[in-house]
Formats: sequence, C-alpha cells, structure tokens
Amino acid sequence: MASTTELQANLNGFFKDVYAKIVKDLVPNSDILLKNVEFVEKEGQEGRLYHQPVLLALPSGLTWGLGNVTLVNSVASQMGDAQIAGSQIIGRDLIAMDVMAKAAKGGRQSFGEATAFIVKNLIKSTSKALELDLLYGGVGLGQSSAIAAGSPSATVTVCTITYGTWAPAIWSGFENAQLSFYNAGALVSSGADAIFSLTSVNVVPASASVGGTITVTGTTTGTTALQALNATTLDVYFYTAKGNQMTGIKGILSNTGSLFNIVASDYSLWQANSYAAGSSQLTFGKMQNAISLAVSRGLDSETMTLVSPPTFANLINEQAGARIFDQSYDSKEAINGMEAITFYGPNGRNEIYCHPFVKQGEAMILPKDEIMRVGPVEDVVMTLPGFPADMFFVMSSTFGSWELRTYANQAIIIEAPAHAVLVTGITNVA
Repeated sequence: MASTTELQANLNGFFKDVYAKIVKDLVPNSDILLKNVEFVEKEGQEGRLYHQPVLLALPSGLTWGLGNVTLVNSVASQMGDAQIAGSQIIGRDLIAMDVMAKAAKGGRQSFGEATAFIVKNLIKSTSKALELDLLYGGVGLGQSSAIAAGSPSATVTVCTITYGTWAPAIWSGFENAQLSFYNAGALVSSGADAIFSLTSVNVVPASASVGGTITVTGTTTGTTALQALNATTLDVYFYTAKGNQMTGIKGILSNTGSLFNIVASDYSLWQANSYAAGSSQLTFGKMQNAISLAVSRGLDSETMTLVSPPTFANLINEQAGARIFDQSYDSKEAINGMEAITFYGPNGRNEIYCHPFVKQGEAMILPKDEIMRVGPVEDVVMTLPGFPADMFFVMSSTFGSWELRTYANQAIIIEAPAHAVLVTGITNVA
C-alpha cells in the first residue's frame, strides 16, 4: 500500500480534477439568502470585526422665524458603529481508509464514484446550517410545546413543535443531528445529558393548531429532565449553536436591546417594525399595511419578503387580483412561483419569496439595498483556514478514516432595521 503522504497527495489531486467545477453547483435551492443577499466587498472581509457606520439620528438644529432671529443651538447627527463578527460553522464527514485506498488505486473515475455522494451531501448540510443561521441564529430552530414519553425505551421523547415555529424543511434530512433544549435560556440538563439525537420527524401536524413532531433520543438522566418540563415551552437548538451563532434576521427584527454595539432603545431607527396578522391568513392588503410601517420610518426602496410555503400558496391564490399586469409582466413570476411574486406598494416594487425554512407563523420584510452578509468567508468552502489551498483531506484522529471538512464564517446585518418588518401571528388557510 502507498504511504500516507503519497495517498493524501493522490486524493487531493484527484479531488481538484474531479470536483473543481462541480462543487460550485452543489448549493441547494433553499439557500435563498446566500443567493440573493450580497456579500461585503473584499476589503471588508479582513480583521476581527466588521464595522458598519450607521446613521441613527438626523441633525436637528433648526430655526424658524423672520427677521433677525436667534439661532437655536445646533444638534448634531448621531452616527453609530455597528460591529459584527462572523459566525463559524465546521462540517465533517468520514470516508473509511480502505475505501479511499482502493479508490485512489483505481484512478480518477473510481475516486469520483467513491467520494461524489459524500462531498455533495456535506456541502448541502453545511449550506443548510448556514442558511438557517442567517434566518434564525440566536433564536432557535423551533419551540417545543408538548413533550411525551416515546417508545421503545425511556430514553425516547416525542416533542410537538408550536404552530407558529413549525417549518418541516428545517428538520427534514437532519435525522441523527445533535440537539439541545433550553428553558428560558437555561440548558436542560448538563454535559452529555444535554445532548439529544434527532431520531425521526413527523411532518404531518397533529392538529390544525400545532406543528409537526420530532422524536429525540437522549441519556436516561437527560430524558428524565426533558420530560419533567412537559408543560413548558422550550427552545430547540443544534448542539453547541446557542451563544455561538450569528444573530440571524429574526433576532435582528425582534431586537429591543443592544445589538452590534448599538442600543435600540436609544435610537428608534435601530429597532424594526412589528405587524400582527391577527391569527389569520396573510393577504396582500396586510402586506401593504406592514410595508407602510417601514415606509413611514424612511423606507423608499425595494423589499424582499420571506414567507413559508403555506403562506406563499395562500398568496398565490390571491395574487391574480392584486398584481399589476402591464407591459412589464413576466409570466414566470406569477405562474412558476419559484422566484418571486412581485407587487407594488407605497415604497415601489416588492418581491415575495417562498422560503422552505421560514416558520409558518411569520414573515420577514427586508430592505433589499440595506441588507448584507459580512465576514471572512463568502461561501461554504472545503479548504480550512491555515491549511494549504490544495489540501482537502485530513486524517481522522479518532477513526481509521480520511476526513473531509467544510467551513463557513460569516454574519448578516440590516443597516436600517427601521426599514424592515417582522410579521407575526399568521395562520394559513389549508
């Protein structure tokens, strides 16, 4: 058998030859924010923190009157220094040593067949985690409203997710992922007992007023602590995510305290708008009302609205009566429904995107020209910081395997939260 050094050189070389053009196309369709929100220019990708100057208050040293009036004291504009650090995500997957040795001996074709599936899924997994962080970093994947003992053992628990925080696509495909539960910010149990494995996902809601269910498996101690909180609403996170994630869009739109080094209670422009849909269907009329809240606080540009698939379906049913069909009409937008529904409001053009990860009880209205991704790494990459640019495989320190890793490091900022709106209380009509 070839030495480790020789084998690794072969693997890295084959990887570049076989995958250099394919990796770019592996980003899943659900990465709407990664595709539609611009990344900061190169000079803004360096340094420990990204600094964004923001205008928080206008100058107001204004004087009225005719003749030789006395000028009032000048009141300077207020600028803020928003400071954002990138959020790091590292993905891992293993390929058995004997499989890789045989694949390398067989040449490029054998290598490609042995690794294509693993590479594709690892990138999809990390991209999904990054997209979820951009949306819900700091607020959790969902809220568990009811907990019941499962089967076949006492270490299994079935958790019902609340209607408003349910999004099947968040959970689907992440079976075996590690989760943790938080009660009012405090971790349920501790140490290894705080780790639960996602066993299965039931995407069909138990009733019209709740979401689907997830089944988790934990230690006996952890499961006992979790089931003791049956009547408590708990926040569910990926294990290690809470406190280490970026603040996602939902966290920005719901912030009322200090965020990115600026206090929202001190400057109204640093706090987003909130619109309640009234526990009923989201309509174009309500969309107009919600957007008008942002327009009244200075929004004068296009918006991008993210809604859940059920909400998007309801709006599709209504769109024929609300859309302006003129010479600019593009049938793809109304018929296909994959890219956006476009309508016009008090600010001008508005686009509504169907996002599978958006929770069905809410929608997010965002100013397109004032939202940006920042950080040292623009996309999910397969070369780790500090490693040579052509090194894709590393030896596992715990298993007889080669290891592939993916890396992401970025965050998201809305430069004027007052120009954005969080819509809550949506109840979709079947």
